[in-house]
Amino acid sequence: MKLKPQSKAHKNFLNNSWIAARKTREIVNPFNGEAIAAVADQNAATSQEVSAVVEQQTASMLHVSESSQHLAEIAGRLKGAMSRFEL
Repeated sequence: MKLKPQSKAHKNFLNNSWIAARKTREIVNPFNGEAIAAVADQNAATSQEVSAVVEQQTASMLHVSESSQHLAEIAGRLKGAMSRFEL
């Protein structure tokens, strides 16, 4: 099946960049059977790359979470201290 001229091949977006796949697979409109897009076919290597990026991003978010908790604690202490300075 050939893609229509207006349809395009899509890539995987991984770790802030578009990655072309070695293989693509067509997405077919079930109503008329026409190919509407070609998407990057996911394979085991791509799945492992995705898993590695997810683990990396999750680890970096842990630091953000800890910082947020620390800032919330400081805000609570400042709020309590403000009552001493009310006029």
